[in-house]
Amino acid sequence: MSCVHTTVQKATHLAFGVMIGGLLFALGLPISVAFLTGFSAFIPDLDFLIDKVWLSPTGAIKQAWRKTTGLHGMHRRIFHNIWTALLWAFLVGVISKWSLLAMSLAFFGVISHLLLDSLTYTGVYWMWPYGQVFGKKNFWYWKGPISTGRPEEARVRTGIFIMGSIFFGIGLFRQAHINFSEQSIFITFFTLGILACVGYRLMNSFVRASSRATRVFSNRKRQTSRGKRRNRIRRLQF
Repeated sequence: MSCVHTTVQKATHLAFGVMIGGLLFALGLPISVAFLTGFSAFIPDLDFLIDKVWLSPTGAIKQAWRKTTGLHGMHRRIFHNIWTALLWAFLVGVISKWSLLAMSLAFFGVISHLLLDSLTYTGVYWMWPYGQVFGKKNFWYWKGPISTGRPEEARVRTGIFIMGSIFFGIGLFRQAHINFSEQSIFITFFTLGILACVGYRLMNSFVRASSRATRVFSNRKRQTSRGKRRNRIRRLQF
């Protein structure tokens, strides 16, 4: 997967998390609950960090992974499944002393990520490893017609983020007990527009910075692995 495609997917998931959190906040739920749902939407992409950042491509764990599963990459596999949603909901339940609301929203946050990824060409094995590594082939494998990195996705992402910003604005007004009839409509929408624009720029800056850091760290690990390989070859030659 190219770096451009990865960046787009991060931004889209972030925008969707903002929209979900904003909607819940606008409905009157606490801001902490809204952030929990948005944060949960990022949990599945931990397998991207494991695959591309934390583990060496030539390390023992990656070699064992390839021999065991017959697959090269870990992304969209380890944590992109229904089991991750259930496990994360359980962990949130332990932390929140079994709050049904917190557990439900944590579960929904992970599911929202899987639904978005299921709309792309790559798709998601919802019951992984069942359906790909063993069991009935392609069981609960969902994929769609969307190709990431295209202008169409950028337009959809922008619309989603604007909706999320509006929801958060509505939630702020409700939390402050401000009567909309007492405010200027122009000032209200102008303020929400400014917040949406600033938030969108910050989101894109965050995504670019995180992708750049991920790419640099991954390249350094590859160079280190190549250097170790060259040293072994030299020792064998001598």
